[in-house]
Amino acid sequence: MKKLFILFSVMTLRSFAQSPVYLNIGSHNETNDPLLYRTVYAAYELAKSLLLQVADSVEYYDARWNMQVDANFIRGCVAHDTSQTNPNNFLKWANDQTYIEVDPHNHFQPPFINPYNPTDLNHLLVDSCLLGTDRSNLGGFIWRDFTAMPPCGSVLNENWSQYNAGTEPGNKFPGENWRPQVIWGGGSPLHCDDANTLGIWKPTDATAANFYVHASGNYETVIGSNCGSQFAIFDTSDVTNVINDVVDVINYAQTYGNAATDFYTLTVMFNFRDIDSPNMVDKISEFIRTMETYEQQGKVVWATLTEKFNIWNGSHAANEFFIKQCDDMNLGTELIDISHMVSLYPNPTNDIVQIRFPYEYTNASYELIDLSGKVVHSGILNSHSISTNSIHNGLYFLMLTIDGNVAVKKIMVRH
Repeated sequence: MKKLFILFSVMTLRSFAQSPVYLNIGSHNETNDPLLYRTVYAAYELAKSLLLQVADSVEYYDARWNMQVDANFIRGCVAHDTSQTNPNNFLKWANDQTYIEVDPHNHFQPPFINPYNPTDLNHLLVDSCLLGTDRSNLGGFIWRDFTAMPPCGSVLNENWSQYNAGTEPGNKFPGENWRPQVIWGGGSPLHCDDANTLGIWKPTDATAANFYVHASGNYETVIGSNCGSQFAIFDTSDVTNVINDVVDVINYAQTYGNAATDFYTLTVMFNFRDIDSPNMVDKISEFIRTMETYEQQGKVVWATLTEKFNIWNGSHAANEFFIKQCDDMNLGTELIDISHMVSLYPNPTNDIVQIRFPYEYTNASYELIDLSGKVVHSGILNSHSISTNSIHNGLYFLMLTIDGNVAVKKIMVRH
């Protein structure tokens, strides 16, 4: 009877599932990237040519991309694309695309490493790169004040709460003022204590105790990013592992996302510094292509940061919020139903049933269970088929355990 209880539990979890994952691709560059976008024309052109290939995949699959750029890449566009007089410069072209949003991403380190603060970057994008309107989003911020308790020997002040009070003047352009609407990518010195959280809310202040307390009267909105570096595509990444981790979040949201305020946000990142690595563009394209299945099923909604902001605020009151700490999700350890991703054919079957599954897996086993709860056949799934030629005619449940997740399908055996 235990098997029947598990089957009932999985089916019950599935019957109430409804929340999609609001997904986008994200990217940024750093001041210390090995590709010298600002000073070397060939480096900028190489990065641009590869990023155009990523853009092709984003546009073809109706995906979404928040391209977050630092001072070096922006200044490379100014220098090599003569962006101030070229309406076809790369950053303006990208931002003009239907599914790409260009934002500033910044690590302000004056006076020499990076003297451009976020307001300076907004000015360069709007005026020097001809984007025309102030950017809504800021990528890369220190989420709490680390001067009181510095991890890993680093001391760094938070840099976002000033926007609750008003605009920030530029450092290189002191006559400019800017205020982002959304802050994304809460980090920490040396990434020792990053804000790995999904959702959308307005933090009370920049303390560990109150950053996750919603203050509806504040100005700044945080949109949650992801659950750590496993949700980034690096030059060394096996993209299948990234896909599997994202699917874990999709399954979790489908299983437990039942409330009207559930809003699972997720960004899969890549770094400009890796863009010229072998197969890097192919990895990004493979991820985007694989997500098409889930988008068609309504399990994924592609959305830029601005679209996520607008979707949420279009249907929720100011006092509503959603915060989902990654540590509370227990991804990969909970009983997650992935039945909707598995298909069987032929069904009814005579001697062999074929199993179709949309992504690669590491470990899979199966049990064929009759209506009394008795396991009549089991084994390791080494291929995509199971022999049923020795099974008596009748209706069975095929229970698959795939990388710790569970799928249950009905199958009729008819010889």
